[in-house]
Amino acid sequence: MFEHEALQNPREAYSSDRLSFYLSWVLSKHKFIRFDWMLLYQPRLADFSDRRLQTELRADIDVVKRFKLRLAASILFDSNQPTGVPSTFINSRTSFLVEF
Repeated sequence: MFEHEALQNPREAYSSDRLSFYLSWVLSKHKFIRFDWMLLYQPRLADFSDRRLQTELRADIDVVKRFKLRLAASILFDSNQPTGVPSTFINSRTSFLVEF
C-alpha cells in the first residue's frame, strides 16, 4: 500500500510504502446471526517499528429476509501518530444491510 500523509504543517508531509497483512475469521454462523473477526497489520517498509494494527468484531443479525442489523466494534492503534493525536482509537457502530 502506498501512503501519503499531509498534516497542517506542510513540512511534516511524507510518503511511504506499507505492507498489509489481513486475517479474517468467521467465529460462528447460526441460522439468524453471524459473528466474524478481522485483523489488519500494516508495518512501514522503511521502519517496521512504525506500524498500524486494527481489529474488528462484527455481528450480523437477520431482521427479515433481506435486511440485517450489523453491530461492530473496532480498535485502531498507530505507533507513529502526530503530536497531540491519540495512538489508539476505539469505535462502535450500528448499520442496516440490504441484500439484493
